[in-house]
Amino acid sequence: MVFIEQQSRFLITASNIRRCIIHKQNILMGLTMVLLLLMAGCTAAIVGGSERAYSHVRGDLLGIVPEPLEKAYPASVKALEDLERYEITEREVNIINGHIVAYDPQARKVKVDLSKTEHNQTRISIRIGLVGDRVESILIYDRIQHYLRLDQ
Repeated sequence: MVFIEQQSRFLITASNIRRCIIHKQNILMGLTMVLLLLMAGCTAAIVGGSERAYSHVRGDLLGIVPEPLEKAYPASVKALEDLERYEITEREVNIINGHIVAYDPQARKVKVDLSKTEHNQTRISIRIGLVGDRVESILIYDRIQHYLRLDQ
């Protein structure tokens, strides 16, 4: 009798299967919550209004300006030259996108990538150094906006 009772504990029953599934779902939900909390530090909310909208994602400042690439690229070059702390080492532009590389006094690489969108706007990505510098990126982005306003 004892042998039969011990075997019945290990039988596959519907209630055992249900408990196993619920346990796995709880583990997956917990892992999902942990991942969401960890990823919350990687992205930032969109800041600003219609003219000054940008976001800072994984070290890159991303923004869209309501001007064509033909105006945004020269404004970006002027912005970096005007700040005087950046030495531009590469400039490249074509009809679809533009790329500027500069270095700051701490020898951090500054990349400004511009690309044309389908609505005659320009997407701007600014990255400073390996991990990004939000304050410096915003300073450059604001200076680009300044030169775009002067050009109108």
